[in-house]
Amino acid sequence: MIARRRVELGKHVLDKEIVDADGLRCGKVDDLVLDVPDDGSGPTVRAILTGPLAFAGTLGAPAVRVARVLYRLVGLRAPKPVEIAWDHVAAIDVVVHLDLHTADTEVQTIADHARRLVARVPGA
Repeated sequence: MIARRRVELGKHVLDKEIVDADGLRCGKVDDLVLDVPDDGSGPTVRAILTGPLAFAGTLGAPAVRVARVLYRLVGLRAPKPVEIAWDHVAAIDVVVHLDLHTADTEVQTIADHARRLVARVPGA
């Protein structure tokens, strides 16, 4: 887990590439989930959101509807953003490093469905 410190989220985290414990790219940080306490103390990051549906959420409701339709076309019946707990962020430099393997997350779900769909195309 990354040490507790102040991080400029917009500059050092948002839109950065995510790499898993093996150094494999597994997405980009599309959004963050923050916990904002009622006592007035500063917010803390709870999770990273990634995946096309997470990005669509930043564009508004029409984009989310289009993304849901596209997800359903590749076989996902209940598409939702992939949420990775902040506790799994091992380091932040030019990329965001996770202490997880991609297989331990839902990040590959979309790619796996798309591969199955393309595999059905003759000559693929």
